[in-house]
Amino acid sequence: MSIITEYSNNWFKVVQEGKYHYVIEKSPRNASAVLLLEDNENFILVKHYRIAVKSYLIEIPRGYGEKNEDSYQSAIREVYEETGYKINDLIKLGSIAPNSGILSTVVDIYFSNVSSSDKIKDIDHKEIDKIVKIHKNNIEKEILNYNIIDSFTLSAIYLFKTRVLWKMMASLELEGINENIRNPPSQR
Repeated sequence: MSIITEYSNNWFKVVQEGKYHYVIEKSPRNASAVLLLEDNENFILVKHYRIAVKSYLIEIPRGYGEKNEDSYQSAIREVYEETGYKINDLIKLGSIAPNSGILSTVVDIYFSNVSSSDKIKDIDHKEIDKIVKIHKNNIEKEILNYNIIDSFTLSAIYLFKTRVLWKMMASLELEGINENIRNPPSQR
């Protein structure tokens, strides 16, 4: 089956393959998005206008990698450009295909716990309208109130909470195993 290019620009091309149309992006494998938690208290998000949905959205920092940059390097650069935070440590939470029906992109999702002292520059208002801080205990409320609808952000929060929950469960399971070793059920 042949692939026909319907439209092309510097960032992507729209192709037709048989009866299907989809978008092939120029750098679909080094894109990244980063969930930031400042001082173990507030998630750091960005707010800016997204023309495709004609609305301001609250999102995690994200973007495509530059030439010769992997997703890890892209994540560090994007956080700095969009938020002014200098980060060195990232934990990969997972990867997502944001719209596998029409996009070829797979985006790596990272987490970084930052300190307020890691913010070393102001934001560039050409790229981001403002920084939004949401307390970690209020993030679900913001999602349930439809204040956060961005798929990257929702995925990152889900991946983060799932990993934290699994760690807690593993820890509790280990505590249970340790308790059974110290005090076997047959001796209780």
